[in-house]
Amino acid sequence: GTDQTKGANGTTKHYHRLTTVPIPEVLSRVPGPDYFAHPVNWLRKIMPVKHTWVVGGVDYWVWLDSLRYQCFKQSLKCARCGIEGQYFALERDLKSTNGPYHFNLYALHVDPNTGLKREILMTKDHIIPKSKGGEDTLDNLQTMCEECNHAKGDQTTC
Repeated sequence: GTDQTKGANGTTKHYHRLTTVPIPEVLSRVPGPDYFAHPVNWLRKIMPVKHTWVVGGVDYWVWLDSLRYQCFKQSLKCARCGIEGQYFALERDLKSTNGPYHFNLYALHVDPNTGLKREILMTKDHIIPKSKGGEDTLDNLQTMCEECNHAKGDQTTC
């Protein structure tokens, strides 16, 4: 089905969601940090780590060799507010109708007044922003919910 996720900046993102998947099922298939530090980086380009998820009898290939998944392996909690990812959703942005599916990590926020649950997208955040010379390396990444990541902007502190 199609889901709408309210972004931190007030925009609505549209995803086609196939299913939700427990966190251990996804993270157990993500390669370890040594894979990313391998000196033969070209090998990753020609032999990416991808796995098949079968949903409704259809195979969907998902690439699991991104630093985003490594970041989530380090921590499922937002470095700023502490909300924790609860599950992955196998999704594709509706803007890319032929694009690949990927896993988005979601936390659930429960409104204390109404008890209603709302999904919050978890993201990777550059501790030292790329705009300020930060590198795209695992030691410069932390997990952050989309709302906190948006509030942090290009600052170096949470």
